[in-house]
Amino acid sequence: MNNIITNLWNISYKGLIHSLMGDWDLAIVEIQNVIELAEKNKINSLDSKIYQTCGEACLEVNLFNEAIAALTTAITDYSNE
Repeated sequence: MNNIITNLWNISYKGLIHSLMGDWDLAIVEIQNVIELAEKNKINSLDSKIYQTCGEACLEVNLFNEAIAALTTAITDYSNE
């Protein structure tokens, strides 16, 4: 399980770096990889910031449906944080 957590951290870090550099397409790919890996391994402890960053990146490249889905998840699934 620690290996999976380490992989999640590394992938999310790469996604953050891509978003800070304005490379939105790669940021989206890396963030979606984090979400898919977490879901595959039944890890329910992702922070809402992951979904928020995904939504922001999707907005930058005009993927509005994906942005709405990610931001809705950030708001509804994590409203009690």
